[in-house]
Amino acid sequence: MDLDEEIRDGYTVPASMKRIWKVQMDLLQKLLEVCEKNGLRIWASSGTLLGAVRHRGYIPWDDDIDMVMMRDDYNKLVEVAPKEFSSPFFFQCAYTESVPYHRGHAQLRMDGTTAILKSDYQWDFHHGIFIDIFVFDALPDDEKSYGSFSSDIKETKHVLMRWFSSRRLSLNPMYYFRLMCEFVYRHTHDFMDCYRMYENTLSRYSVSQNKYVVKLGLTCDLDYIRHKRLDKRFYDETVFLPFENIQIPVPKEYDKVLTILYGDYMKPQSQPTYHGGYLAVDTEKSYEPYLLNLRKSL
Repeated sequence: MDLDEEIRDGYTVPASMKRIWKVQMDLLQKLLEVCEKNGLRIWASSGTLLGAVRHRGYIPWDDDIDMVMMRDDYNKLVEVAPKEFSSPFFFQCAYTESVPYHRGHAQLRMDGTTAILKSDYQWDFHHGIFIDIFVFDALPDDEKSYGSFSSDIKETKHVLMRWFSSRRLSLNPMYYFRLMCEFVYRHTHDFMDCYRMYENTLSRYSVSQNKYVVKLGLTCDLDYIRHKRLDKRFYDETVFLPFENIQIPVPKEYDKVLTILYGDYMKPQSQPTYHGGYLAVDTEKSYEPYLLNLRKSL
């Protein structure tokens, strides 16, 4: 990948962004190799899918890569990850991190780099540059069940958030004490118990038996579930499209997917996101010193 500044579709992509893209592309190639080796299906998702279709690469103002898998294949990837990914690649999820990690999907991160989100600097997990690996879970075929299903997800997610909130020592002491008491009273589980309960709720319905899928790990909002659900048959066949200097897997029915997600998706709407949610990004230095400095200054 050319690392020089360039203009794409009238938008200037700085060299600093190109260096980040290069790290992410290395991560993506490794992820695709592992999935192919283990017979796991995976597809470009969200902005990465849109970029492949509309730009043959990154959307010029995008700063990440999103991939997605069906729940069964995702679970298999989590299972094989410890033996398939070694330094400089780190497969990050609740089951591979050495400290509690609350996201409902995985990241593949690069050792020796930095990408610290504003919401994450107080936690001691890996903060290298990453790509996202999302999960498609099934929805009940009976739409009348969406409301109760959404409520169940909210409740289990609430348990996770209570667990994390109860450990935010920077909170007002009385508020912290109240959260602790409430948590201990309502839930005696440790973190992994809470997380497994959460994932069991997300995967309650079988992808193989039900019609629609959606990224429930991102949100359980009822409007999102109803309007962004996707027919799993859109993913029955996989094709490959150019993305920067490689070919990446996309659903053959990508037009239907993108129309549901974005409407008239071929009309670009520039929305710069140059790491607006990050406190520190560095393609050459590891995140540990950045964490120390951020914790001293914030």
